[in-house]
Amino acid sequence: MIKIKRKYKKSIEDGEALDKIIHQRMDAGEIGISHGTDKHVSVIMLGLATVVTILAFYMIFVVSPDYYTG
Repeated sequence: MIKIKRKYKKSIEDGEALDKIIHQRMDAGEIGISHGTDKHVSVIMLGLATVVTILAFYMIFVVSPDYYTG
């Protein structure tokens, strides 16, 4: 039981140390700061999603097997 408590406490201490490192890097501007590429990527993703959605609607509503008789 004591071993588990020690492991748990060690895990918490390691997590807190990692949090301190992450906060230091955020304060220094290394991580968590947008460098302008986020907007470009989001516009590309929005465009691709729009094209795929239009293609899906076309396949569902225009190219329907009900129109074909045979």
